[in-house]
Amino acid sequence: MSARPVTGIKVVEVPYRNMKRVYYRREFDDYKLCGLYYKADVPFEVAQVSYDHEKYPLEKDAFFDSDPEVFCKALGELSHSICRETAAGLKKGECVLLTGGGCEHVVGVLGGLQQTFGTDKKIGFIWMDAHGDYNTPETSESGRPGGMPLAVAAGRGCDVWRKGAGLESAIPTEHIILTDGRNLDAAEKQAIEEGNMTVVDTAAFNDTQTWEKTVRRLADKVDMIYLHMDLDILDGKYIPNSLFVEDNGPELETVMNNIRIVMETGKVMAFSLVSVTFVNGKPGQDSRTLNGMRLLGAGLGNWKECPDLETK
Repeated sequence: MSARPVTGIKVVEVPYRNMKRVYYRREFDDYKLCGLYYKADVPFEVAQVSYDHEKYPLEKDAFFDSDPEVFCKALGELSHSICRETAAGLKKGECVLLTGGGCEHVVGVLGGLQQTFGTDKKIGFIWMDAHGDYNTPETSESGRPGGMPLAVAAGRGCDVWRKGAGLESAIPTEHIILTDGRNLDAAEKQAIEEGNMTVVDTAAFNDTQTWEKTVRRLADKVDMIYLHMDLDILDGKYIPNSLFVEDNGPELETVMNNIRIVMETGKVMAFSLVSVTFVNGKPGQDSRTLNGMRLLGAGLGNWKECPDLETK
């Protein structure tokens, strides 16, 4: 399959944490202030998603409802908005960048890819995260929907959420790379081991040759790639105000280089970086935002080609 130059980018901004609209300054505000989107050196347009979150009242300071029936429906509706904006950009020949939000919002991007190109096209999904996010409501120790989206995308549960996002057919696990997942719940780890997902641990991720071979294998068997990143893929020293600080992770330069390797496949149609802003009273947000900008810049600066696919 041939590649073509990236000629435009649709930036989909998510001003939500889980189900809840937030109004404090977000990372995408700084991206625009600093002109970061120009790093791709192609025209771009920005759309901010929304949904009727008032239908799902939450307790003060809460960001999700603990009832799976409630959060699956709500996230399905929010993800539908993300799907719609994603598909609109793709149908104009643009690639898609998701900023803001969290991992729970990426299912909408997958839905947009599938709605645009059809269920017969193979989507490769690269998940860069310190966590696997491969839980279901039945296996989750915390009950947080943010720990479930990879499982939702793979069709392991929460079908209302997945189908609401426009993802009619789940992503086969053989088309998923999980890295580095250095902190997994016990049931989550077992589910991953019982499947046929490619798992690249921290040591393998740190080895450039191993990472490149793994990415190339995926690129050779899929029609397109969606590269998703949670900022906590970085070692904890780079993001000190995280809700969950995970030490012993990759260095900033390693992650930037490995983003480049993925982009150079010419298969990336969508890219996301989430969980950059945490307003929680802890110091370190400035450092966190700066490191997020570095990773996003590495992606945009190396995103030169994408698959030449016809829309359905």
